[in-house]
Amino acid sequence: MALTSATKEAVWFRRLLNSVRIRQTSPTTIYEDNQSTIDNATVSDRVTPRNKHFHISHKYIQDMVKTGELQVTKLDTKEMLADILTKPLGPTLFHKFRKQLRVGTIEELKRLDAVDSSTAKEEK
Repeated sequence: MALTSATKEAVWFRRLLNSVRIRQTSPTTIYEDNQSTIDNATVSDRVTPRNKHFHISHKYIQDMVKTGELQVTKLDTKEMLADILTKPLGPTLFHKFRKQLRVGTIEELKRLDAVDSSTAKEEK
């Protein structure tokens, strides 16, 4: 059901951007960590007794994928940044995601900026 909600929001936002003449040339990518959900939502005619009540919402997602407005991509749950906002995490993942969001004390953020600056200089 979360994939359906995310699809509706993505399509709404694409159409909002289109209404102000900001064209989207590539599909919007939605990351999902459940392969079964991806299969049910993107493969047509995959109706079973256990998922028959999902059929209408998955049909909507299938249509958006076919029209090129949406792309559903598998992302391992250990890489799903949104989990920091929705699930209790262990300390390792919590600190990893918090760092990716650049949330922390001022001292921690200054250290991150210093590391980012030195890495950028090395890459040039």
